[in-house]
Amino acid sequence: MNTYSIKAMESAGRLYKISLDNNSDLVEKVFEILKFVENAPLDQTVDIYRDIKNKWLTLAEVTTAKNLTQAQKIKVEKYINDNVGNKICFLYEIDPKIIGGIKVRVGDNVFDESVVAKIRDLTL
Repeated sequence: MNTYSIKAMESAGRLYKISLDNNSDLVEKVFEILKFVENAPLDQTVDIYRDIKNKWLTLAEVTTAKNLTQAQKIKVEKYINDNVGNKICFLYEIDPKIIGGIKVRVGDNVFDESVVAKIRDLTL
């Protein structure tokens, strides 16, 4: 896995996520794909995408309110790898609506420690 570029891994994760979107038509999907793969090595991106699609790699979607530093990403990735396994492709998303904290989706499992989730839990 270490031989793949970070950009290729991110692009492959986004490709996989786009491929699952049943709400957009083919043309929208193509434009989304082109937007994310323009600076990534295409051969690596395709290899990683196939690995995710064939379940040889697991996609971990990490959502935060703002960009994580490289040191924070390393901590998050280490924690997930220690608890899930080391065949993970990380996809980082920014969503200011979660206000703060972190939300992680790995397969069907969701770990939501965002401020919005905490508020929602308090109101229930």
